[in-house]
Amino acid sequence: MTGRGVARDPAAAAAWYRAAAQQGHAVAAGNLGVLYANGWGVPQSDAEAVEWFQKAANAGDSGGENNLGSMYIAGRGVAQSDALGAKWLSSAAQLGVPEAQYALGTLYANGRGVPRDDAQALKWLKAAASQGYAPAQLVLGRMYLAGAGVARDYAEAMRIFRSVDTPEAWYQMGVMYQQGLGAAASEAEAAVWWLKAAQRGFKEAQFAIGRLYQDRDPAEAYSWFALAAATGDKESAAAMNSLAPRLTAQQLSEAQQRALAWAKPQP
Repeated sequence: MTGRGVARDPAAAAAWYRAAAQQGHAVAAGNLGVLYANGWGVPQSDAEAVEWFQKAANAGDSGGENNLGSMYIAGRGVAQSDALGAKWLSSAAQLGVPEAQYALGTLYANGRGVPRDDAQALKWLKAAASQGYAPAQLVLGRMYLAGAGVARDYAEAMRIFRSVDTPEAWYQMGVMYQQGLGAAASEAEAAVWWLKAAQRGFKEAQFAIGRLYQDRDPAEAYSWFALAAATGDKESAAAMNSLAPRLTAQQLSEAQQRALAWAKPQP
C-alpha cells in the first residue's frame, strides 16, 4: 500500500489484503478496513470498513480494535456508541496503541462511555504521551498549565510543551514566557516561539506576533494580522482594520504584499 519498491497501487493492495484476510490474517483484515474507510483502491464504505475492522478486532489485532472503537465513537458504519467505542479502545490501549490510549484518556476525562475518572484519564494520556504521541502531550501540557485534573505545575507544562514539535506547542511556550509561567517572563523568548508557530500558519501565534508589533511597527503587525484574518479570525481582522488608518498607502501596499508572500507554501 505504501509503494515501497513498486508503484503505489491501492487497488492491488486491496486485492492482496482481501485474499490474506479471507484466510484469517487479522492485520490484513484491518488494513482492508482502512482502505474501505478512506476509499483507497475500493469504493468508500464505512459499513465495509466496520465489517473488516470487526474481523480484525475479533482476532485480537490492536489496530483493528482501535479503528473499530473509533468508528463506534464517531458513529461511522455503526450506530454511535460511546460504551462500545470505549470497550474496543480499552483493548487496543492495553496493547499499547497510542492513538487508543489518547482516545480512552479523553473518554475518561469527559465521562463518555466510561465513568468520569481523572486518574484513569491521566494514566492513559501519560501512556500515549510517553510514546511521543503529540495530541496526548498537548492535552497533558494544557492540563498541567490549567490545573485541570492534576495539580497545577507550570514547570511540568513547560517541559511537555518544549518536547512537542508542533505549532500549538510552540505557541503555548510563547504564552508561558510572556506570562512568566514556569520560567522568568521574557517578551523576547515569547516572540521567538510565537514567530516559529506563526511561520507555520498557526493563527493564534500570528495574532500574538501582531500584538507585539502593533505599537513599534504597525506595518509589520498589519501583515501578521492579515495572515490570521485570512483564516477567518474575526479578532485579527478587527485589529488589522484598526491599524490601516495609521499606515501610508505605500506601507499598506507593502504590508499586504508581505502577507501574501508569507501565505505562500514554503518549499
